[in-house]
Order: sequence, then C-alpha cells, then structure tokens
Amino acid sequence: MSDDELIKLAEKTTIQLYNDYEKARQEEKLFSMESFTEEIDYKYEAYKDYYGSDVRATYEQYLENVKPMTEDIYYTVEGETAVNAANYTLDIEIDDLGQNTANMKLIIPDAFYYLEGYSDANTFSSYVEALFFTSENIFSEMDKDQWAKTLEQNYIVNLESSGSFKEKAGFKGTHPQNYLPAPYVWEQRDREINTDGEIIDRMIFDTHFSGVKTNNGSLLTRVDESFVGFRLDNPDTKKNNVTIEGK
Repeated sequence: MSDDELIKLAEKTTIQLYNDYEKARQEEKLFSMESFTEEIDYKYEAYKDYYGSDVRATYEQYLENVKPMTEDIYYTVEGETAVNAANYTLDIEIDDLGQNTANMKLIIPDAFYYLEGYSDANTFSSYVEALFFTSENIFSEMDKDQWAKTLEQNYIVNLESSGSFKEKAGFKGTHPQNYLPAPYVWEQRDREINTDGEIIDRMIFDTHFSGVKTNNGSLLTRVDESFVGFRLDNPDTKKNNVTIEGK
C-alpha cells in the first residue's frame, strides 16, 4: 500500500470506530420497558404470596393512579467528530553524556475524541423502584405530601443535576417517563506517548513496519526491507520543532 492509501485506510478506520462508538451509546437504554413489565408481573406474584391473597386489583388501581411507564428512555449524543491532521511536539531527552536517547515524549494536541457525560442511572432506577414497587406505599395509606417530599429529596433533586424533566402527553411534572438524561457530548483530548527508545519491527500484510515501544503500546511507521534503525537528531542538528534536553 502507498502512503496515501495507508492514510486513507487509517482515516476510514477511525471514522468507523467513532460511528460505532456513538451508535452503541445511542442504543443504550436508561430505562427498559421490557424489564419494567417483567418486574410488574413478578410483583403481582410476590405480593400475592406475601399478603396471602390476590392483590392484583389493588396493585392495578395503584398503577393506574400513578400512571405506569409506557416507553424506553435512551441516551442521546451531541456534537461531531472529525479526522484532522495536527502538528505535534517531539521532546527528546538525552542521557548525562549527551550521546544516547534516555526518553522520548510525543505530544499530539486534540489527538482523539471521546464522549463526555454523566447519567445517574442508579438514582433513576431507584426512583422507578420507589414509585412503582414500594409495597408500603401501594398497600397502606401513606401521607401523600410526605411521600412526595421523600421522592423529591431522595431522587428528583439528584436527577435534575444530571438531566431534566420535560412533560410528555399523559404525564405530568417529574413523572419518570418525562425524564431526559443529559446528552453525551463529543470532546477532544490531547495524547501523550512516552518511550525509552526500544525498537520493534513488525510485518503486517506483507509490509514492513518499524517503531518504538510506548507506555501503552507501540508507535510504528512503514519502512523499506533494508531498514536498519532510526537515527535521532543529535544536539548539533539545526532543525525546527525538535527539543533536545540534557541534564
């Protein structure tokens, strides 16, 4: 493969990785109707066994009053990604004698994208549990004002810090079906690669690559079959964008 073909392949692969990452996040559910329905069916039997009688009618009336959930809630993603060429900084630190490389550091600004965000899924799950599956509230006369205050303090306040409530048809106020988790947002991050200069060689798809081991993998470039090794700039080299540091 030519250099241009390798660059295009890398760009295509990177874009596909970002697209797959975003799709996976968008398909992830904060709330699942399937699990909710299964839990209701389970509670019918559990309450019947515990109270010693068929309490289905009572539970059904309670659910009708509080309005059960009707649809899944998904996460969303905002922002875009891009594959851009960027200038980098290569810091080379030589040993005490100024002859050999002690360490190299490659710093690439805005090297990759990641999804930044936070959703309090545990609190939302607990909120749904408290509202729909708390037997003390279903089968006893709890003070409505006190119960509303408990839900506000224990769940709603925290959820509003990581999302918002937007009323949908048939649901009022802070009903969990109205909850919208805050979107995940694409952000850029620098990348720093450190190496002590240990050389490695690889053959990939009949193409020779050589490079150096890094703190979390390797940094490779395509080379000719006759390649022997890298020759680093020395302190007398007159070239821009290379930093030589000595002790």
